Amino acid sequence: MSRGHALIVDDSSTARLMLARMLDRLDISSEGVVSAEDAFDFLDDHQVDYIFLDHLLPGMNGFEALQILKTSPKMQDIPVFMYTSQNTAPYRTEAAQLGAAGVIGKQLDRDQLQQALEAISSGIQPTETTAIPLPMQQDTTALPEASPSTPTPAPAESNISSDSVMLKRLTGRLSTLEIAYEEVADELHQLRLELAQSRADEQVELARRQRRMRWLNGLMLLLIIGLGAAVWYQYDALQTLLRSVNNQSGVLRDIIGQLMELMGHS
Repeated sequence: MSRGHALIVDDSSTARLMLARMLDRLDISSEGVVSAEDAFDFLDDHQVDYIFLDHLLPGMNGFEALQILKTSPKMQDIPVFMYTSQNTAPYRTEAAQLGAAGVIGKQLDRDQLQQALEAISSGIQPTETTAIPLPMQQDTTALPEASPSTPTPAPAESNISSDSVMLKRLTGRLSTLEIAYEEVADELHQLRLELAQSRADEQVELARRQRRMRWLNGLMLLLIIGLGAAVWYQYDALQTLLRSVNNQSGVLRDIIGQLMELMGHS
């Protein structure tokens, strides 16, 4: 059962395919357009449940489009996610102020996307986990002053946090590569199916043509036999007619001879 319909606004066909693939796995159908202007035209005639809006677009940018969406009575209630590579806290803050439901990075994984959509559908404001994770900054003001005789302790928590961020980013990239691989695999599988279907159709068409040729050959043979029989019948009838004419000619000659004899005796 479908969980809704989404509009993806992005001029990158790869980004549209990647997001559409993940949405499909969440039972959300989607359409894609390449600009905000195309999105407005689409929304004039179609209803959607979610909008995923890239920031850098041909024509107006994502924030300009977001402002128009959120001031339109017809479209202002549609949750809009900024689907972008922007990963700064000020960007997320400005997006939230303009009415965005959240900022979703293009390197996100499927779980993050599902959490964001479930938060919106349940009426809960999405948390930072729905956005691109940011590296945690180390608070240097809280660190004690190191004495010359003692080595400065390593910021273990900061390193762990940095490693966690890098791991999340790597996981996101691996997820994107996985989706790309699956997309290519699906396209290859679809191509093989289409090729097999094409070969099957060719075999069916060839068999149909062969059957038609057999029927035509049979009809031609029957026609030739029929023509031969007709010619033979006509020839036999002609022979009979000639024999009849010859017989009649002989009778006529006898009659003429007899008349000549009678005229000679008289």
